[in-house]
Amino acid sequence: NQDRHHYESFAVFENLPSYAIHLDNGRAFGRTDIDDDDIILPLRQCCVIRPSTLNTLLQFYSKPQALTKTLHASLVKDPVAPILAYKHYVAIERRLGKLMSFILDCFKQKPVERILLTEFHNTNIPEGNVEEEEKSEEDTGDKKEDKQN
Repeated sequence: NQDRHHYESFAVFENLPSYAIHLDNGRAFGRTDIDDDDIILPLRQCCVIRPSTLNTLLQFYSKPQALTKTLHASLVKDPVAPILAYKHYVAIERRLGKLMSFILDCFKQKPVERILLTEFHNTNIPEGNVEEEEKSEEDTGDKKEDKQN
């Protein structure tokens, strides 16, 4: 999404402060000829997915209603339709196929019970004290200064 978000500030009147305008170039679906696999790295590295998410993906992947047909049926009702060029639908189906391939690789590497999780807690990160997590950096910095004085 780095290529689609941009901010500009405009100073229309000399005696008033400028204001920011958020410009969205409408590239949420990206380029149709490039698949940015960085987006899917967390799944590829951790091989963890919710059962409900996998079920939804399987329904779209194995039909009866293809993902792109469902998406098109929804988008065609929008007052500013057409929203997507048809080449985006081809890219979406291709990306879904790649996603399913990555998930299949996970099932080849790990047992099902380590992949399909309703919750995930990274055991490599120690659980901290809730009170410590609620403290802001400013609070911590103030206490350090008090101790030094």
